[in-house]
This record gives sequence, C-alpha cells and structure tokens, in this order.
Amino acid sequence: MITKFNDVHPLIRNRVVLKIIFFAIFFNFILSCSSTDEVVEIINETPPEYYIAVDGVKTDFSTIDNPNLSVTVYNDAVVLGATLVGATPISLSLTYTKSGDFLRGTLFLYEGAPYNNQFNFRNYQNFPANFMQVHNFEINDVNNTLTIDFEGKLYSDVNNLASYHRNIRGILNKNFVRVNENLLSLFYQSIPQYCTALINGESWVAKEIGSESTFTAEDDYRFIIHIAENTPPGSFEFDPNSIGNYVKFQRFNLNSNSFEDYIVSGVISYSYREFHGARRYSHIGTFSFLATNPNNPAETIQVTDGVFRNFQTY
Repeated sequence: MITKFNDVHPLIRNRVVLKIIFFAIFFNFILSCSSTDEVVEIINETPPEYYIAVDGVKTDFSTIDNPNLSVTVYNDAVVLGATLVGATPISLSLTYTKSGDFLRGTLFLYEGAPYNNQFNFRNYQNFPANFMQVHNFEINDVNNTLTIDFEGKLYSDVNNLASYHRNIRGILNKNFVRVNENLLSLFYQSIPQYCTALINGESWVAKEIGSESTFTAEDDYRFIIHIAENTPPGSFEFDPNSIGNYVKFQRFNLNSNSFEDYIVSGVISYSYREFHGARRYSHIGTFSFLATNPNNPAETIQVTDGVFRNFQTY
C-alpha cells in the first residue's frame, strides 16, 4: 500500500516541510559564501599596476596616453625609469640587480620657471642595498612583468646620511622591455675594468668603481687593489703590513657608517699591464686570501678565484 503525503499525520507532515526549508536555506547560504570568497580572492590577487610616492605624495608618472613609467630588464640589471613633465618636473631612475638588490638611484626635481632650480638626490654610495629596502621582487619571464615593492631614501650628499633626503616608496606590477645587453660593465677614465671573486664560495662581481682600483657592489664588501710601480709580472704574498702589492678587503660597519679593514693574508699576481700614457696603467691579474674580522678573530672569510683589471696612476 502506498501512503500519499497528504494522508500523513499533520504533525509529521509539518516537520518534514520544516526540514526541507531548513536544508534549502542552509545550502543557499553555503553557495553564497563560496561565491563571495571567490570574488574577494580574485580582487586580492590583482595588485595595482603601480604606486610611486615621493615624501608620501603619490606621483602620477604614467597614463595610457602618456606612458612615462618604464621598466627595462637587461642581462645583469633591472632599471625603473619615471618622468613627469609640468609645472614641477620630476625624473626618477632606480637600478636593481637581477636578484632584486638595490644598486643605484637618482631623483631630479625642478622648481621655478623656467626650471631654474634643480635639486638632485642620489643613493648613499656605501652598501646601497641596505638603504633602499626591497620587500618583494619577481621577474615573470612568461608574462614579461616585473613585480616589486620598495622603499628607502635618496640623499643630497651621497657621502652623508645626515644630509637632506627624499623618501621614495613604490609598488609596481608592470610589463617590461627586455634588452639583451649588459648594463653594469665598469669603466674608469673610459678604460674597461673588472673585479670578480668567490667569497666563501659565493660569486661576487664588482658593479661600481669609487676611485682608482676601488671596487664595490650592492653589498657591504669593498676591494682595493694595488700594484707597485715598475713591478715586473709575477706573484706576490701580502699581509696587512704590505705597502707595494696587495689587496685590501673591507666591510661596511653600520654602527660607525664606515668601511673597516679586515686582517688579510694571501697572494696577488699579475701577468700583463697596459700602458695608457702619463704613468697610467691597467694591471690584469688574480688574487686569493684569507680575511679575519678584527673585532672577532673567530670570523674568517675565504676569498678565492679573484680576477681583476685595475687602473692606477703613479
């Protein structure tokens, strides 16, 4: 015998109806929550194309009709360039290594007509990566986009952290142009120079020359190479007391804001020197040494496979 729903006792029938309504409301609530979560997630995963601020004031460097914000990816560096024309022109350029460490930057501000007051700001010249923080850095080679989040200071005096400075803040998610060239090749008086080594087994490449035979990069290391005048090609042992042929190895001390000499002992060699006139030479050679922290003798740094071309005037 088949019992029809209408023949069921009214109390039981009402309970069934209430259960059906409850489950319908419950599943509708679950579906609506899932839909909302998906929308929020999509929004959160889509960062703005760019945000750049100078001293907390957002600057509109780029529009669809006038794209004055560009990202260029070289073989060895990434460059962010931004210009703004108008009553108060601004020009900003920031250079990063391919691993996302800040290397150098400039900010030019012009005030007064016709732009007769120019203000220049640059990165602090020592250990630059420490004074421009990079919180996020990603090069997407599939979509040709750069994602970066950075903040730091550019100074009116590159040698003085107490000098007048401007605060730079930026977040970018922007397409880049690829250039198959090296940007960070070194020259001194238009003469090619280089210095590379393994520091505790990790590759180190000089990216700046502060003065003759003085090599730095984005980090806290500095190499100073010296070959005595009229020294014939050969290999020479050196230590902290050497005054002729040597390599000085220094690290930037953030407490004193100065470079500190490590105690070094090793060998420097050169096989060829090129004459540039007027007692100016480039030496081509190699080096290796052990460096000890003067403040902590237990800390040693092994530098191997050093290769250099340095410029010296006598």
